[in-house]
Amino acid sequence: MAVGVQCRDVSKRFGAARVLNGVDWTARAGVVSGLVGVSAAGKTSLLRIIAGLDRADSGTVEFPRDEVSQTEAAKAQSPRIGMTFQNLSLWPHLTARQHVASVLRVAARDGAVEALLAEVGLPASTFDRRPAELSGGEGQRLALARALAVKPELLLLDEPLAQLDTPWRDELLSVIQTAALRHATTTIYVSHAWREVAAICDDVAVLVDGRVAQAGSTDEVFKSPANETVARLTGPVVGLPRAAINAGQVSLVGNLPVSSGESIFVRPQQVRLVEPTEANRWRVAEARPLDVGWQVTLEQVDASVANLSGVPASKAASDSGFRIGIRSPQHAPVGNLVGLAIVDWERVLQFGERSIL
Repeated sequence: MAVGVQCRDVSKRFGAARVLNGVDWTARAGVVSGLVGVSAAGKTSLLRIIAGLDRADSGTVEFPRDEVSQTEAAKAQSPRIGMTFQNLSLWPHLTARQHVASVLRVAARDGAVEALLAEVGLPASTFDRRPAELSGGEGQRLALARALAVKPELLLLDEPLAQLDTPWRDELLSVIQTAALRHATTTIYVSHAWREVAAICDDVAVLVDGRVAQAGSTDEVFKSPANETVARLTGPVVGLPRAAINAGQVSLVGNLPVSSGESIFVRPQQVRLVEPTEANRWRVAEARPLDVGWQVTLEQVDASVANLSGVPASKAASDSGFRIGIRSPQHAPVGNLVGLAIVDWERVLQFGERSIL
């Protein structure tokens, strides 16, 4: 029995601060939807209103059910909601086993408690430990197990990986995704990190200043962001002034679509290192290994055109010229001269407005 979430014109203030400003958004039943945005964009506030922990100043939140369960009684029934919190909100006096048993309301001997703790990846040696005796990752797993213990129709996850070290994030993401599929629950996943959202979510809504700037499938929002702000929130982008391209300081593999905009934007993976030319010359300032490929910071040899802003470099500029950060599959030794080329030009992003980030 899948349940969706429909937010209509939801607004919320805390004192003089407006945190949500007429949010219209639908989370489809039975899928994992993401809410992504910078800090203070309104993500947690919206999640708490959906959970019924806070009240909206105006607007409504409804829970439409799928066609299989569209009886009048079902329509009026509030969904069972499981939720994890940024600060975990675990009960300090209860063991992991007691956390889940208190929600399941079953005796530990029937094995249901242990099965759920094992499902989220908690080792048996931690079942009788209290939260203070658990690692950060173990605490997150316990919080997830407690949320799943209510057999939720709607699972709300507020920044579940925020307190974890990088090596453990992918592992817990996999646990969350598997749990959502196994329990066939509608899931809303809140994060400021696009990488997490892209890995787990079917749909996504991008929140900017308390409004939904864009919503749709994760793939659609990434490939066709509505504006520069959304583009920067859905992954790194490299801004290239059209003047630099016209001057030959960046090569094109293909033809650039016609636009009146002053700049174009590409994802770092669309930029390639090529042989330098007299006009297209960049000096390698830094080269750092990534999991796959290299993070390369390039310094413009001829600094006569506007700054090229891309993924963060160690310095925004230097005395020698402007800098740009790209991701390259090949290593480029520091000090070498290289050229820049844009590939996959059909996916060049062009916007008529400036980013507010």
